[in-house]
Amino acid sequence: MSKEKGDTVKKPSFQFYPADLMTDPLVMSLGNEFAGGYVKLLCYDWLDDGIVDDNDEIWGLTGFALRHRNKRKWLERLRLKFGKHPTKEGFLTNPRLQYEREKQAEFAKKRSEAGSKGAEKRWSSDGGANSKAIASSIAKNSSSSSSSSSSSKEKEIISKGDSEKKELEYTVEDLNLALVFRKDILDFKPDFYFGKSEEEFAHDIQFIRRSKKKDINQILELWTWARQSEFWRTVILAPSALNKNWGMLEVQRDAKPSEEDSDIDAWANQKKKEQKEKAEAKAIADNAEATKKAREQAK
Repeated sequence: MSKEKGDTVKKPSFQFYPADLMTDPLVMSLGNEFAGGYVKLLCYDWLDDGIVDDNDEIWGLTGFALRHRNKRKWLERLRLKFGKHPTKEGFLTNPRLQYEREKQAEFAKKRSEAGSKGAEKRWSSDGGANSKAIASSIAKNSSSSSSSSSSSKEKEIISKGDSEKKELEYTVEDLNLALVFRKDILDFKPDFYFGKSEEEFAHDIQFIRRSKKKDINQILELWTWARQSEFWRTVILAPSALNKNWGMLEVQRDAKPSEEDSDIDAWANQKKKEQKEKAEAKAIADNAEATKKAREQAK
């Protein structure tokens, strides 16, 4: 397919960080088949500037079996990795890929502007048609440059914001974990209202990593422990709440039961056992009594 003039979407490649995929709990926890389908969606997303917001279309692009036993669950997980496309109605896109598109477009724009200024300066003394043609050619060629020369650092910080809003900083790992948090919360409270966006969640996770010097796995581990507590699961409903109660959560998670607690647990278990035995004995006696009365009535 030929490219149209000014087309900034059909870039041939984007930077891919293996560590981001391999450490993404939302993807890797579902196995290699799911990971492969997810990567295919990323490729279609990049090539076509988004994917159609339709479950059947999404499922077809992954190449998964039509009647796959995990279809419903996997579609839910896949949708967590894509958001509404900012410029194409009815389309979805991966937030990181959209960031890459914008970064490449900005890079190409700067190169084009620099090329035009350089050419004008070099050939300004000519003033003829040749100088203008060369300047135009340089600008055109520079606009097609890829951002592959950008830094290949493993964990690139994403910054969003403007002069009027607080700048948000987070990595792809932070954003992926933020999506896990939101999914867990919605599983617990389907009608929960999030006062913050996914990006703000990711920014708060980045803050935990920096202030408490914790990695993604440590944050996920404590979050998972809190979700299993009847009390804490009603309190920890955002990364900021996790950060605020971090110390207390760690103490409770790591606390070892005392001998007194063990004695109480043993006593409680014994009582439950005795109550169960009494209930079973009563049921047997009631059944025998009922059988006896039935026989008497039959006579």
